[in-house]
Amino acid sequence: MTRVREEIAIAAPPASVWSVMGSPASLAQWHPGIDSSSESNGSRRCTMVGGGEVTELIVEHSDEDRYYVYAVEGNQFGMVDYQSRIQVEGAGEGSRVVWSGEFEAARPNTAGRLVEAIASSYRAGLESLRDKVESATRSN
Repeated sequence: MTRVREEIAIAAPPASVWSVMGSPASLAQWHPGIDSSSESNGSRRCTMVGGGEVTELIVEHSDEDRYYVYAVEGNQFGMVDYQSRIQVEGAGEGSRVVWSGEFEAARPNTAGRLVEAIASSYRAGLESLRDKVESATRSN
């Protein structure tokens, strides 16, 4: 398995961060690469900015522990058996959000390119989430 992990510190309590990103359906509200997202019957459907759609199975979701795990079945975007977890943790007076994933590259020689693409998407989402949550915190 190939693994990817990104994390970011957010100057807001975990409950505030989770209130923005805790629903899998809310992804489009804070990730700049997602045009729309919805959840139905344990699955999330995402439409990417610029086109393309993906349906993800919500494998686990815990409001109490502030995380969810989602998976894409089959071969999507050159990856097989992609599974990802996003979690909010307390960190001092703020939070840390950890986004990690694992997959098999459909073609092994593309694994490095896929890792960078996923890491870049995770970073963009986490930075946007931080900016949104910290801006709302300052406004209150």
